[in-house]
Amino acid sequence: MDFLVLLLIPALIGYSLYSYLKRKGNRRGLLILTIISLSFVTGMIIGSFIGMDLGGNYYGDFVFNGGRGYEAAGQIGAIIGGLLGAVCGLLLVLLIFRNKGNRKLK
Repeated sequence: MDFLVLLLIPALIGYSLYSYLKRKGNRRGLLILTIISLSFVTGMIIGSFIGMDLGGNYYGDFVFNGGRGYEAAGQIGAIIGGLLGAVCGLLLVLLIFRNKGNRKLK
């Protein structure tokens, strides 16, 4: 079941990018969507590894969602890492596309 959820996330991201391109949107919006979704997936992967490391070494008795130890902490790490990754991606987008002074965006 967890494997299907991990496959569903990139499939939804790919479908949203495809539908956005099909509607012939602007490239700036596509770049924003790509940066945020890639940072979300990267955050999930890094958070999962950090959670598995913590759960395996320090919190062996931790139980969450039917898993114990590194499995449970890896799930928590993936959730937190995905959220932090998406927020970092949004901040990166705001940093790249910030409005400098009174200049109008094109």
